[in-house]
Amino acid sequence: MGAPIPVGTNPFAVAVAPNGKIYVTSQASNDVSVIPPFPTLTSISPNQGSTTGGTPVTLLGTNLTGATVTIGGNPATGVDVNPGGTAIHAITPAGAPGPATVTVTTDGGCASLVNGFTYVSPSHATSLTATPALAKLFPPHVYFPFLTATLKDLVTGLPVPGQTITFKTGTQVLGTALTDAQGTAKLDETLSFPLILAHGGYDATFAGTGTLLPSSAHGEILTP
Repeated sequence: MGAPIPVGTNPFAVAVAPNGKIYVTSQASNDVSVIPPFPTLTSISPNQGSTTGGTPVTLLGTNLTGATVTIGGNPATGVDVNPGGTAIHAITPAGAPGPATVTVTTDGGCASLVNGFTYVSPSHATSLTATPALAKLFPPHVYFPFLTATLKDLVTGLPVPGQTITFKTGTQVLGTALTDAQGTAKLDETLSFPLILAHGGYDATFAGTGTLLPSSAHGEILTP
C-alpha cells in the first residue's frame, strides 16, 4: 500500500469501475474523487543480474501506468510502461550481492516482489597454463613426476587458489588437484605417464564457479 490518497470532505459512497478506478463521492464538498487502481506485480525477468547494474529486465503485473521502479531501494533507470499498464521495461541499478526486493509505485499505491531479484558478482575470465610433461623416450622416463597447471584471474591478474583442476589424457581422467596459493595444481604423473605418452600429452580443465569462468589448457610432451 502507498501513502493515503486524500478525498473530499465527508466521503459517503464508493464505486469501483471496470477499469479498476475507485470513485468516492463527498457529501460536504459535493464532488467526486477518483482514486487510481492499485498496482499488482507478478514477476520480473530475468530475476538475477550483475552487482554493477545495467541488466535489462521486464516486470509484469497490472495497473502499472506511471510507475517508478526500485530494486533493493535503488531506482531503476529507463523505465518504460506499455500502453496497457501490464509490463515495464527497465534497467537495474547497481546493488549489493544477494536478494533484493523489487517495488513498483504508482499514484494508486505500490506493489513488491520480496527478494524478487538477486544480485550476483560479475564473472571473471580465467586462464589456465599447463606445463609440458617431460620425458626421455629411450627408455621412457619421467624427469619431472608432476603435471602442473596454473590458474589466473584475468580481471585481477592474480593467481586463484583453492580451485579444483581436472587432469585427463584422451578420455581417461588422471585425477584432480587443488590450486595452491600461487594458483598451481600438481598431480603425480609417475604411474599415468604411459597413457600421457600414448595420447601425445594431457589436458587440464577448470570447470568454473559462480564468479569465475571456466578455462582449459593442453600440456605437450617435451622430450629433451
